[in-house]
Amino acid sequence: MCAGAIEGCVLLCVRDVPAVTLWVDADSCPARVRVLVARAAARLGCVARFVANRPIPLVQSPHCIMVETQPVDQAADRHIIAYARAGDLVVTRDIVLAKAIVDARISVINDRGDVYTEENIRERLSVRNFMYDLRGQGLAPETTSPFGRRDAARFADSLDRETAKLLRLARRREAKTGEEQCDWPSAQGKSQTGRR
Repeated sequence: MCAGAIEGCVLLCVRDVPAVTLWVDADSCPARVRVLVARAAARLGCVARFVANRPIPLVQSPHCIMVETQPVDQAADRHIIAYARAGDLVVTRDIVLAKAIVDARISVINDRGDVYTEENIRERLSVRNFMYDLRGQGLAPETTSPFGRRDAARFADSLDRETAKLLRLARRREAKTGEEQCDWPSAQGKSQTGRR
């Protein structure tokens, strides 16, 4: 297959698939997760924005964008909160950021594939705060386990499910908008007829 044909396929994919942006809190994101997100973005024809307060190695792809914020604490989180929109998907292991994203009614998962929702985020935040206090008193060790193959598979499955769900919702909204636009001229004509 020639290069032009490949480019044509990519352009067709980008045009046919409703826009969904994948946002990655990349400061502490495992390299394997970054690769999985990059592959998903290329497959779906959408954009993945990796946000961090320092340069992060990325897969070279037109679907991947590195967003480097100011080198200060929480800068990446603030950027994602400011620019992520309903219909996007955020990937983060930061529970505080996840809570803000859930409150904004935006989909969010962590790098292990857990989906954060209004039903579970408060409990997760309470546990996080409790463990944070214990560690501050020297009473609890760090509990983050190494990221393994099973974690990667679980994340990939969750990423596929959540992006598929968002794309279905986007297509429904797009179809509904198209129907409303098609109905508008006839409705306008009826209104004008009624005024005569």
